[in-house]
Amino acid sequence: MKGLLCKDLLVLKKGVGYSVPVIVLMVILLNNNFTMVYSILFCTLFPWSVLAYDEQARWDRMALMLPVSRREIVLSKYLIGWLGMGAATLLGAVNALLRRQSGAAVLLLASLACGLLVMSLLLPIMFRYGAERGRVIVMLITFLVVALSTMLHVVIEGFAAAGHIGFPAALLATLLAATFSWLTVPISVRAYEKRVM
Repeated sequence: MKGLLCKDLLVLKKGVGYSVPVIVLMVILLNNNFTMVYSILFCTLFPWSVLAYDEQARWDRMALMLPVSRREIVLSKYLIGWLGMGAATLLGAVNALLRRQSGAAVLLLASLACGLLVMSLLLPIMFRYGAERGRVIVMLITFLVVALSTMLHVVIEGFAAAGHIGFPAALLATLLAATFSWLTVPISVRAYEKRVM
């Protein structure tokens, strides 16, 4: 499993490595809500990027010869996304604490919940159809989720300003999204097993 994660991190460094320092600087220097939300949602693309590079290199066929199960291959992609979103959330939280930004916890947790939901909806499709063939479906779902997230963001900011929603609700949403994400791992494994290599 560690070997798969190291491979995925190296592939990720090649694919989106240039973007990560830019996003970190945006979060630190710009200090606004958009950059915090964007950094978390950007991390949902990490597994997709790794899968696309794996397909281009035809790594899936090679992986079947290794002593790793399909479940481990799928889990490594989920871990890349979870670790990235966790690091982005932590960066946003530290930045918000240092700048004493009020209301950041609710926004970060709501963004993390949205990111987990997006990744959990997209990965089974990508494992079933592949990153390239499933791109149209993924783009459609991403468009719908971004539209819903934008509306949700406006609603959350309105309720948070009025004092109707708080940290417990955002934490509950994040825990539910994390549970949903974990429950989609077996679905992705089954989808990956049905995929024609």
